Order: sequence, then structure tokens, then C-alpha cells
Amino acid sequence: MQVITANGPHIIQAEIEQAAGCKVLSMIEVTLAEVQRRGWRTIGVLGFGPPDVPVYKQPMSQLALAAEVITPELQDPLNVAVMRMQEGRANADDTRAVRAAVTYLRAKQVDGIILGCTELPLLLPAYVDEPDLINPAQLLAEVAIRFALV
Repeated sequence: MQVITANGPHIIQAEIEQAAGCKVLSMIEVTLAEVQRRGWRTIGVLGFGPPDVPVYKQPMSQLALAAEVITPELQDPLNVAVMRMQEGRANADDTRAVRAAVTYLRAKQVDGIILGCTELPLLLPAYVDEPDLINPAQLLAEVAIRFALV
């Protein structure tokens, strides 16, 4: 079993599993299982790249879950924030960009929000434990530890 600690590569999970010759513990499956456990039906999804976050939207549609995403105007500063976090240059503007995206999705009356990029929770340290936010990296780590202990 292997673990990939980024959301995006799960788009090609089948190819990764074939090349590696073993199963990937899917961050996407773990996250959507938590969404279902919480009983959420309409979920805000944030990620890096295009606002539609295909790595989550496709499996969500198969589970009859509705996805809400942000506008391109909110996505651009979010992408900049992620890049700066990766470079070790994140600042208060970057946290504000993520908060603005979260605020936008909350106004859409979503049940909760998936922080579908590993850097997003790192940009929200004071807010990441809010009950309507899901941190997929944390969920993956918890499941990986349980898997390793069996």
C-alpha cells in the first residue's frame, strides 16, 4: 500500500497503482467517506488549479453529492497563495485569499467544505479545526496510521 499526500495525483490513481504494482490509499476516498459519515449532501470544494476541482467533483457526482466551487476571480489569488506556501513565502494576503474562498462557499449554504489542496489547511492554522472544514491530509494520515498498525 502506498500513500500520496497530494490531492491532484489521484486523478491518475489507476495508472500510479499499475506502475507501482500496489494499491494507493486514496485521499479522495477517505475524504468522501468522511463527507458521507457527516451526512453532507452539498459540499464546497477548494483546490489548486481550475475552480472545478475535478479530482473531487467526478467521484462526488457518482455518490450523488453536489459540489459548489468558487469563481475564477477567487481562484486566482487562491492559486497564488498555494504557490507561495510551497515556496515558503506565504503571507497574510494568502490567508485572506483562502478565507475569502471559504466565506464565499459558506454563503452558498454548503454543508461543509473540503480543503482539497494540501497547502490550504496550512494557510488557515487558526481556522482549520472549524467543524465545517475537512482537511484531507489529516484524514489520510489518520487512516494510514490505522492501516499501519494492523
